[in-house]
Amino acid sequence: MEFISPSKRHFLTFQRSGNLVVASAGKKAFLWGLNVLPAVDFRQIRSVRLSSDGNLVGLGEKGNIIWKALNANPDPASRLELSYGGALQLVSPSRGILWSSDGILEQPIRVDSRPAGVSACKPEAGWSKCVQLASPTIKIMGTPKVSDQAITAAANVYAGMFARLKPAFPGSSFNEFRVYMTNGETERQLAALPVVGQMWTDGYGPRSRAALRGGASHDFLWIEEQMICKEGIVTRNEDFAAGRAATGDNAYRSFDQVIHEMAHSIDSRYKLMDTRLRRAYQGDPTEQFPQGVQAWFGAPVREFGAQERVLLQDLFTARATFSCEGVVR
Repeated sequence: MEFISPSKRHFLTFQRSGNLVVASAGKKAFLWGLNVLPAVDFRQIRSVRLSSDGNLVGLGEKGNIIWKALNANPDPASRLELSYGGALQLVSPSRGILWSSDGILEQPIRVDSRPAGVSACKPEAGWSKCVQLASPTIKIMGTPKVSDQAITAAANVYAGMFARLKPAFPGSSFNEFRVYMTNGETERQLAALPVVGQMWTDGYGPRSRAALRGGASHDFLWIEEQMICKEGIVTRNEDFAAGRAATGDNAYRSFDQVIHEMAHSIDSRYKLMDTRLRRAYQGDPTEQFPQGVQAWFGAPVREFGAQERVLLQDLFTARATFSCEGVVR
């Protein structure tokens, strides 16, 4: 049997192998399973159930416990839920999330209403919409094709990220930072936009504006509404169909790009590359760090290396995830 999440984008299933798995619906891409947990021999598990004390347990052939979600203090009133974003969770009515497959014990943050401290502002020349966070004073601007909902969603994500920075990394360092958002404009339209038109190269090469549709720097970043709570990027697929690109793009993204590009700027503003990043990552820290920040905020979840986890714990006070619930796809 497959138990479907409220978003209908994920499902939970118990496999014949003994593995309890969360996967994405349709393409059935693996998201989480007992096989990723250290020291758990899921192959001995014959059944999985919510026990009378409110714990999620995997039982062996003789009813012995092979694995349990909580090692202490379960709540008999807990219920098992598959969240809108695809996290398997034990939820107590009085104590909140006690265990989650993504490791995040805060309720997902909805982004479909304007957060406190965000106000309208005057857009720069060439842009038509603008909102500004109160602290730090980050401006988010969009083209006429960008929806108010997408700008509101980005404002919520950035407010949530900066609220969780530790005091050693003051948000005030980002005062007057700018975020520019587009939504499927043609290459010619992108080239004509202030700031964005100066990024990358012209035409349809692998590092063109039309292909990348985003980027970051010390003072500003560029993101695309096409990558907020959507599956596939229409313009990339159009370019592929027209022979202007080597591949299409049908991946699902929640807030992957929104978080990723800001992480690049966090790296730049706090000079992380000069200190911690090279010790935390073995490959290319320039891209591995933004991917780690994405995972910290559940977009998407993945496991952390030991040094990477220490780095992110030193940077942020807590983890969180942002829900696409209520965002029109």
